[in-house]
Amino acid sequence: MAISLDEPIPALGFFSWITTVVFTGFGVWNCFLAQDGKEAEGLSSSSDSSEYSSSSSSSSSSSSSSSSSSSSSSSSLEEIDTQGTKEEVEQEEIQQQETQQEVQQEVQQEVQQDTQKQATGEEAKEAQQVVDPNGDFIFSSQVSSLAQYEEAQFTVTLANQLAGHELTAFATDGDDNDYTEVFQWTVEKKKEDEWLVSWSPDRPGEFTIVVTVNEMMIGIWSFVVRAALVDESISWVAPQPTTGSRGVPVSFTIALLDDHQGAVWDLTPTVKINGGDLFDVQLTENEDATFQATFTPDKGGSFQIGVHASGITIAEWTLEVPLSEAEKQELAVAPVKEEEMAPVPVKEETVSSSSSSSSSTEEEIAPEVATSATTGAPVLPEIPVLPEIPLLPETPSAAVPTRASYASRASFTPTRASYVAGSNRNFAPAQAPAPAPAPAPTPAPVVIGPVSAKRSVVSPQVQKLGQYDDATFTVSLFDDNGNKITSGNVLTYPTDSDDNDYADVFQWTTEGPVDGVWTVAFQPDRPGTFSLVVLVGELKISEWQLLVTPAPVDVAQSWVDPQVGTGAIGQTQQLTIALLDRLLGAVFDVEPVINITPNAQNFNIQQEVNEDGTFTASFTPDHGGDFTIEIVAQDLTLASWKLHVPSPPKAQESSSSSSSSSSEDQPIAKYPGVVSPSHSTISPKIQKLPQYDQATFTVTLRDDGLKNVAVSPTDFISYATDADENDYSEVFAWTPTKNADDTWTVSFSPDRPGVFIVVVGVKDTIIGQWNFEVDPAPVNMEQSWVDPRRSSSFLGQPQTFTIALLDSQGAAAWTEPVVLIEGGETFGTQMSANEDGTFAVSFVPDRTGTFKVLVTVDKATLAEWTLTVK
Repeated sequence: MAISLDEPIPALGFFSWITTVVFTGFGVWNCFLAQDGKEAEGLSSSSDSSEYSSSSSSSSSSSSSSSSSSSSSSSSLEEIDTQGTKEEVEQEEIQQQETQQEVQQEVQQEVQQDTQKQATGEEAKEAQQVVDPNGDFIFSSQVSSLAQYEEAQFTVTLANQLAGHELTAFATDGDDNDYTEVFQWTVEKKKEDEWLVSWSPDRPGEFTIVVTVNEMMIGIWSFVVRAALVDESISWVAPQPTTGSRGVPVSFTIALLDDHQGAVWDLTPTVKINGGDLFDVQLTENEDATFQATFTPDKGGSFQIGVHASGITIAEWTLEVPLSEAEKQELAVAPVKEEEMAPVPVKEETVSSSSSSSSSTEEEIAPEVATSATTGAPVLPEIPVLPEIPLLPETPSAAVPTRASYASRASFTPTRASYVAGSNRNFAPAQAPAPAPAPAPTPAPVVIGPVSAKRSVVSPQVQKLGQYDDATFTVSLFDDNGNKITSGNVLTYPTDSDDNDYADVFQWTTEGPVDGVWTVAFQPDRPGTFSLVVLVGELKISEWQLLVTPAPVDVAQSWVDPQVGTGAIGQTQQLTIALLDRLLGAVFDVEPVINITPNAQNFNIQQEVNEDGTFTASFTPDHGGDFTIEIVAQDLTLASWKLHVPSPPKAQESSSSSSSSSSEDQPIAKYPGVVSPSHSTISPKIQKLPQYDQATFTVTLRDDGLKNVAVSPTDFISYATDADENDYSEVFAWTPTKNADDTWTVSFSPDRPGVFIVVVGVKDTIIGQWNFEVDPAPVNMEQSWVDPRRSSSFLGQPQTFTIALLDSQGAAAWTEPVVLIEGGETFGTQMSANEDGTFAVSFVPDRTGTFKVLVTVDKATLAEWTLTVK
C-alpha cells in the first residue's frame, strides 16, 4: 500500500505511527507502513474531514488501545508523545468545526434565498400550454401555485365541436365549497370562442379549478395558494401594560395582519418574557382571528416583554412589578465572591543567625519594666481583657452552589419557593439552624383608574344590516393604563334621528360581563338609519350609524281581499291590500299599484294607508263591461281577477232621434250642476316621480248626469302634503290651471324626496286623494367633496373631516355616506348631519400603523386615502 504524504493521516493511524517510531526506531518503516495501512483501511480511505471528526471519547479509546498494543515503553515518553498527538488532533478538530460552520452558513443562506424566492413567487414555474388531442380546446396555462392576493388568469380557446358554446369555470376546495365569489372570480368572453378566466385568491390553501362546456368537463387541476406574510407595520398589540402586581393576571391582545389588513393564516405569535420564564404565558385564539395572551407574575422585578411572529418583532415593552419585602432582603445580601474568601498572604520575616544582632534587636524593642517598691521585684503591666470572639463555623470545602448549578441537576428542579424557604440548601453550615419560611407576601393591589373611552374597545361596529338579520358586538372596558375593567354600568341602545329608543322592537339584549366582556345582541325588525350608542354611566364610549335595509315583499304571505267578480255602474268597490314580508311583517316604504283594464281611467281609484300597515283601495265603475283588476308591488303581481259590470238596458226609442240618442248616452241627473265625487275623474294619478321632474294631471268635475261642472278657482282645491300635514304646494311649484272645457290641469315639480299625499276637492268635498313617492336625485360625484384628507396623525389625536353630497342641481343630496376605516374598527368613528346638509365625521386613532379611509355613497367610492398614525 502506498501512502501520499499530502493526504491527511487519520487520527488513530497517526497516533499508532508516533508510538511505533518511539519503540522501534526510525528504521522500521515497512512495519509502520503495514500497520498504518491496515488502520487507515479500517477507518476510511476517504479524505472527507467529516469522517475524521469522531467524538473525543472514541479517539481517546483508540489511542489508548494503540498505546497498549505497543511494547512496554517509558511512561515519560508516552506522556510527551500523547500530549503532542492530542494537540494536533485538537487543531484538526478546530479546523473541521470551522469548516462545518462555513458549510452551515452557506446552507442557511441558500435556505433564506429559497424562502424569499418562494414568498415572492420567483421560483414559480411557468405553466405550460395545454392542448386537447382532438383540437377541441386549448388552455393558455394551468396555474399550479401563486401567492395570496396575487392576480392570475388563463385563456381557453374552443374549436371544432365545442365552438360557439358557453364556457363556465369555478374554484372549489376539498369539501366542494365554491370560492369563486370570494376569489373575485370572473369569466369573460374576449373574442369569438376565446374566454378569459381571472381571479385573485384572498386566502391560502389548496383548491381545484373546474372548467366545463355544456356541462362537459374539459379541464380540472389543483393549485396551491401560499399565505401572505405578516406585516409588522400594521400588526398590533394592545394594551401594553407597563405596571403590574405579583399574583395579578396580565393580559393583552395580539393581531397578526398582512399588508391587505387581513389576519395572517396558520401563524401563531410567540411571547417572550425576559426573566419571567416561570410566568406560564397562556395564548388563546379569539373568534376574530386575534390572540389573547395572559400570564401571572410570581415575583417582582423589571421584565422585558417581546411579541414575535415569523422572526419579526411585533412589539416590545417593559413591565414593572414591585418587589416584596422578602425579595428586597434577598437582593440586599450580596453573594460571597471567591476572591474575597482567599487567604491573606503573610509576609515572612528573615531571622538573622547572629546572636549579637538578635540581642540588640531585643534591647531596642524591650519595654521599660517597673520595680516593686517593697520587694524590688519587677511589676508587669496589666493586660486588658479582650471581648469573647465567637467561633466561626466550619466552612465546607465544596464550592458554594449557585442557581445555575441547581438547575442542571436532574433530580431537583428549582422553584422560587424552594429558594426562599432554604429547605434544599444542603450547602448551609451544619451548625446554623434552617431559617423559618418567610410569610408569603401580599400582592400589591392594582389601582384601577376610571374608564377610558379611547382605550376601551367596541367591536365589530356593524354599519349595514338586513331587516331581521341577527347581529352582535362586544364591549371591553380599559382605563388609561390599559388595565381591564370587569364591572361597570354599561348601557347600550339603538335610536333614530328623533331620539326614539328602538331597544324593545330590536330585541336588544346586553349580557355580561363574562371575563370582563359585555355582549350585545339584536335583530332589527324595521328598516332605516339608526345610531347605536354605548355608555358607561354618563361617559359615551362609542356611537356609530347602522343602515337597515328593508325586507322584500313576499307574494306568498301578502294578500288582497275581497276579490269580487261582479259589480254595478256607480257602485263603489272596496278591498284591503296587505303587503307582508317573509315574517308576516308589513313591508316598509312600499305601496301597491292598482291596474284596471281596459278603459277604466274614470273609475276614480282611491287608496289610503291604515294604521295596521294595510291599504284600503276603492273604485267606482262608470260604465259596464268586463274588466281585469291587477294588484302589483315591487314589480310583483300579488293578485289578479276578472270583474263584470252589467251595462244598463237601452231606453225605448222616441219619435225624436236626438232625444233617443241623449237618453242612451247619458243618465238623467238627479242633482244637475252639483259635483259628484263618484262621477268626477282624476287622470293620471302619479304614484312615483324622480326629484326635480315635471308632472301634470287633469281633473274633470261632473255631476251625476256625467256633465262637466264649472267651479271657480276659489272653490277648486288641490295641494300636496306629508304625513304630518305640512303643505308642500309652494316648494313643489304647485300650479292649478282651469281649461276651456271646465276641466283643471295641475302641474308641479318636487324639489325633495319622500312620500307625499295629493288632495283634490271642491270646497269641503274631497274628489280624490292618493299617495305618491319622490325618489331622491342621484349624488353627483364630481360636485361632491370630502375635506380635509389628512395623511398623517398621532396616537390619540382626534381627526375630523366634512363630507358634502350634492346632486346635479348643486343642492344637498338626500343620501347618507358610509365611512369605513380598514383596520381602524376601534377608532370610534362617529358621523352627524350638519344644518347645511353636510356631514361631520370624527374618530380617534387608538393604535399606530397605516390605515385606509374609504367614503362611499350607494356602494360607489367618493373618496379614499391613506392615514399613517405615529
